[in-house]
Amino acid sequence: MQNRALQADVLLALVMLIISAVLFYGGWQLPASRWEPMGPGGMPLITASALAGLSLILLARVLLKHRSAETADQTRASSLAEGRLPKVLACVAVSFVYLLLLALEILPFMVATVAYIIAYGLIDGGRGRRDLMVLVATALALGIGVSLILTEILIVQLPGA
Repeated sequence: MQNRALQADVLLALVMLIISAVLFYGGWQLPASRWEPMGPGGMPLITASALAGLSLILLARVLLKHRSAETADQTRASSLAEGRLPKVLACVAVSFVYLLLLALEILPFMVATVAYIIAYGLIDGGRGRRDLMVLVATALALGIGVSLILTEILIVQLPGA
C-alpha cells in the first residue's frame, strides 16, 4: 500500500511541476506594463514559483522516504477505529454551507468566514473554555485579516460586501 501512495505522490509532484512550468512560461510571456512595476505576469509568476516549491518539497519527502508503511497503516486503522467518518461528513457539510453563503451573498465575507472557522473548529476541537476562546480569537483574526488583505491590499471585491 505504501508503494502506491509513494508513486501517487511522485506523480502528483511531477504533474504539478509541469503545470507550474507552463504557468511560469505563460506569466513570463505577458507583456510588461508601463504603469505597473510587476506587470500582469507578476501573480502567475509568484503562483508558479510557490507551486513549484511545494511540488519540490513533496518530491523531496518521497525521495527521502519520510513516510513508513507502518505509520500509514496505523493512521488509517486508527482513523477508522475512531469513527472519523461523521466528522469528515460534518466538515464537508460545513464547507458546502460556507460556499453556499458566499455564492448567494447571504452573509458578508468576513462574517461567513468567521462563522466557518468557528464551526470547523468545533467539529474536531476541544470544548473547554480556553479552547473556545482561542478558537473565537483565531476565527476573528483570520476572518478580519483575510478580509482586509483582500479588500485593501489586493483590491478584491468580496461577496456580500
